[in-house]
Amino acid sequence: MVADRPAKLAEIFYDHLFDLAPEVRGMFPEDMSMQHERMSRTLLEAVRCADDPVAVERLLQRMGAAHGRNHAVAPEHYPYVGRALVRAVRDLSPRWSSSVGAAWVQVYEWMAAHMILGAENSAAHTENTVANPIFRPGEPAEGFRGGYGGAYGDGLPPATLRQRALSPRH
Repeated sequence: MVADRPAKLAEIFYDHLFDLAPEVRGMFPEDMSMQHERMSRTLLEAVRCADDPVAVERLLQRMGAAHGRNHAVAPEHYPYVGRALVRAVRDLSPRWSSSVGAAWVQVYEWMAAHMILGAENSAAHTENTVANPIFRPGEPAEGFRGGYGGAYGDGLPPATLRQRALSPRH
């Protein structure tokens, strides 16, 4: 099962990501062991909180905000991440089928929608702070880098992704 092997999933995920989008390789350290560990911990936390979707949503929104602020994640990265994740899960799943694949695409779209929401909220907060500065000791005074959009389905605007992923039918 995928949840039983998060480190292997992380390794396979990044292999797929760098095959699909070699230009993002430079966004990551040469030694990926810490990155694999971070992703594994995040996956385990999400699985641990699976019975509490609100907690998972908050985790995803924090991740989306951090990825935008700290790693310059751009809209065009989301489709590659989705494909890499689905392929990694496929590679580790002994009972893979087209219906399992479709379910994972929906899961990823839900995840991406919450990450996009977190990034947008962070951007709005940052833009408001830049327009109406509030100086707080210990907080960096930097602007937000980039907007967000797209997920597994190329070309879908963020509002559509949020609506699809957050609607009761998903």
